[in-house]
Amino acid sequence: MKIQWHSGFYGAAELEFSADRKVLELSWEYNLSKEALRMDLLIIRKTADIQIKNEIGRMFRTYNVIEYKSPDDRDNIEAVLQVSIAANQQLYERIRRDSVMCDALRELMREEIEEEKRNAVQDAVREAEQKAEKKAEKTLLETIKNLMDNLNLTADQVMSAMNLPGEKWGEYRMKL
Repeated sequence: MKIQWHSGFYGAAELEFSADRKVLELSWEYNLSKEALRMDLLIIRKTADIQIKNEIGRMFRTYNVIEYKSPDDRDNIEAVLQVSIAANQQLYERIRRDSVMCDALRELMREEIEEEKRNAVQDAVREAEQKAEKKAEKTLLETIKNLMDNLNLTADQVMSAMNLPGEKWGEYRMKL
């Protein structure tokens, strides 16, 4: 038999934040989309200039998503991200303008963002190296061709005079 934890969790949350109910909005199982995706509890701090009396509530930003998990549940960041991505447009528009929420998401995703940055830099370096290699090879082939034409030399004579690696000569001959 699976125990239903949510009703007890809701009651505990209402009790915990009862002294601050005028400045907090608690939304139970808030729908994030038209589908059945929802979070357990969304607490919106209505005003930032009033000190929250509850110890936990003092940490609150404007938007606070709380998911209660039973002891049998395991945290699953992918599920949280899917719920976040599927959030309805109205909530998204309210939250995306909140710099605190942006900072929180950046902190939550810091490792992934840093990895993406590293990958992007590596990809850019690799692409730049490939372009530079192609340009260098094009310039080399043009130089070989010019020397062949202007000095009446064969490709092998030019490549030998330029001390080009012998294993590359066939490749260069094919591209001339």
